Amino acid sequence: MTATAVLRPPHDDVVARRYASWLARVLAVAMDSGLLGLCVWLVAPGAGVPAVWPGLPPWQGATDAVPVELGGAASWTVAVVLLVQFGLQAWTGATIGKRAVGMVVVDDATGRPVGALRTVWRQLLHLLDAVLLIGYLRPVWHPQRRTFADSLARTVVVDASWPPAWAAVAPRPTRVAQSVAAALGVVGLLALFVQSGGASTVTVAQAPCVLEDGAPRGLHARVEVERSASWEVRLWIRQELPAAPGTVRVVWSALPGAPGHGEVEVTADVTALDGADEGRVWHAAAAGTLAAGEQTVVDVERAAGGAGGLDVRSRVDADAGGFACSARVTLTAADLAGTSR
Repeated sequence: MTATAVLRPPHDDVVARRYASWLARVLAVAMDSGLLGLCVWLVAPGAGVPAVWPGLPPWQGATDAVPVELGGAASWTVAVVLLVQFGLQAWTGATIGKRAVGMVVVDDATGRPVGALRTVWRQLLHLLDAVLLIGYLRPVWHPQRRTFADSLARTVVVDASWPPAWAAVAPRPTRVAQSVAAALGVVGLLALFVQSGGASTVTVAQAPCVLEDGAPRGLHARVEVERSASWEVRLWIRQELPAAPGTVRVVWSALPGAPGHGEVEVTADVTALDGADEGRVWHAAAAGTLAAGEQTVVDVERAAGGAGGLDVRSRVDADAGGFACSARVTLTAADLAGTSR
């Protein structure tokens, strides 16, 4: 038997060497980032999105929400989206964003997509591009528009609707596939740059802060618990973001005609009495003026906390001495969810 040699066609016969521009590559990254962020936002509003491209900041939302750890449904969403995107690039040469702008990542010799291992290897090599971002800017002046990752992974990014297949069966471009990719790319850009949001604060619980013996006459103190609600709107879809567990505010006021106390320092300690945070203490201090007809406030921000009882103790220190008050406040799940009446 005589072996027949299989010759690979030269690169120029497979994909024309029209190297993708730097701006087109930036646009593709923006589209892919927007799609990833949108998918996570739809599943778990407020969850963080990991930085997929080393050295570049992760995709962020429009408002400052309570940070939510990336876990559960959000983690699975990130894993599925990245698996689909890397799979598309490995076997067809392009993620959805790259397909939308009409460019592909291919082997510099064969013009074919490089498969799974080299796709992952190329992504890891972007760590070199992240050093002072020089590698990401290198396509601006490099004759073949290559980043350091492209040079080391032996890949080029070229303008092409669809390269020859990585495997033996060659897919062919269709208008439907190109149109779907373009539509998804536009959706990613809109989700990334066209956002709106807002926040509101309501008082969900309040109680008098009982003055201890020896406090001067004409003083009054109360405790208020405020809840902040935030929301975001993307693509005409509104999502409620995770709310803060509540700010505990102690308000000291001197009634008209009461003796003034000048400059004072106010402290407050909030202790969780039950629930998952039982025994946890939050502390805050503030400076102010406590004169007749005026008030001074100290806010205790709780970084965490659920429903249950709170023990609040506050103290005012002035030149003439100090005085304190205490209160008990009970928060329900409805209070924290904003559904109580």
